[in-house]
Amino acid sequence: MPITIDLTTQNIPEQFKQVFYMDLDAWDGFRDKRSELFEKLSAVPNVVAITGDIHAFYAATPWVNDSPDKKIVEFVGGAVTSGTYRTLLKSQVDADPVLKSIPGAGALAGAIDTLLNGGPNPHLGFADSGSNGFVTVEASSTEFVATYYRIPETEVTNDLSALTEDKLAAKFKVCTFKTVAGEHELYMLQDDGKYMKWNPTTQAYE
Repeated sequence: MPITIDLTTQNIPEQFKQVFYMDLDAWDGFRDKRSELFEKLSAVPNVVAITGDIHAFYAATPWVNDSPDKKIVEFVGGAVTSGTYRTLLKSQVDADPVLKSIPGAGALAGAIDTLLNGGPNPHLGFADSGSNGFVTVEASSTEFVATYYRIPETEVTNDLSALTEDKLAAKFKVCTFKTVAGEHELYMLQDDGKYMKWNPTTQAYE
């Protein structure tokens, strides 16, 4: 899915006040080819993308360039134990003399989810770039449900084997998403037990 950040309003040197793609080695570097793929996939009923390798948890409805009605649902699973996307970004800033010299660059990397949410990524219905964990999925003839189990990155180096099942479960934050057969819409389970649909125009679940 597209992942961009808007730094135009940040308190940084003027030359960096731009909108940036986060990873041009991935699909963001091949925007038109990705759009061609979405064009074909959005025409196929009940397509769901399950992806990873970015070390973060995302849920989204990426679409064809300039055609938000032609979309699919994508669930992105995070890393089980390796470094999270947020940590990798912070490490990259620390290791790059140019990035490290920019005032506030490290803080921006640490606040990546705040930068991802909002204007530049209306398709993005959920972002957690700083947790480890795993995803389970349940598929039926009527819906596809993805449950995200997220644990703080600081916990993955701890020995939790002696914990009871309840205490281990308490370490995780759980959130559940689904898409329904015949649609290309993203739903998130709310605290009241009801699902609400992601609205990319308002960038909220309604």
